[in-house]
Amino acid sequence: MPGFSFFAIQIEKSLKKLMSKAKLKKRARKTEEKIKQEEMAESSSLDAFVTKHKNLLIGGAGILVLAILGMVGMRYLNQQKNEEASALMFHAVKYFEADSLDKALNGDPDGNMGLLAIEEEYGATPAGNMARYYLGLAYLKKGELEEGITYLKKADIPSDNMLFMAKNMAIAFAYEDMGDPETAADYFERAAAAVGENDFTTPMMLMHAGRNYEAAGQPSKALRLYERIKKDFPRTQEGRQIDKYIGRVKP
Repeated sequence: MPGFSFFAIQIEKSLKKLMSKAKLKKRARKTEEKIKQEEMAESSSLDAFVTKHKNLLIGGAGILVLAILGMVGMRYLNQQKNEEASALMFHAVKYFEADSLDKALNGDPDGNMGLLAIEEEYGATPAGNMARYYLGLAYLKKGELEEGITYLKKADIPSDNMLFMAKNMAIAFAYEDMGDPETAADYFERAAAAVGENDFTTPMMLMHAGRNYEAAGQPSKALRLYERIKKDFPRTQEGRQIDKYIGRVKP
């Protein structure tokens, strides 16, 4: 029965691609261009506002200007903190990929921050959110399943993102390893519904969910998923062998 060790191999391949230097540089360039455009637009809008309402501002509405400037400043500060967190994540992710999990979590003697410190200090940024995702995976790899599940659940990932599927799959395998097949099946179903229906991840996750429903003593739920595989994914690897599973749970 596959557990998290099986999942870890699969997810690490995706993570390496995701965190490749080429993609990071490309993303950084796009972010920088977008920030410049937004700053120019905000500056232009503020200048126009001040010109149009000069008398009102002089007459006592200066607090409005302070509020606007505060919003622009907060936006810049948040972006700056996200860039700091992204840079700090580089070393932590490298340690994660090398299975140096203690350094990934706690940092190294050279002063590079670990995922725990990054998440605590920069948790409100997108990079800090990704730190929670990596923290979850790191704790699962260490065998600390409950801690891993906690951090993965806290990681806010859009449902149309491939990492949302990976997150729910990781949680599902963890619950399976903890001896909770019913909850595992539920998270496998969530993983199956992520990123849109497809012939690769959907039948695979449905099969895992059905297998766990069987283990939980709920053959009717397993049958529902197996019959869906037979109907919607007949040409997949799972679909070609699904009849024997249907025969096993069908009354």
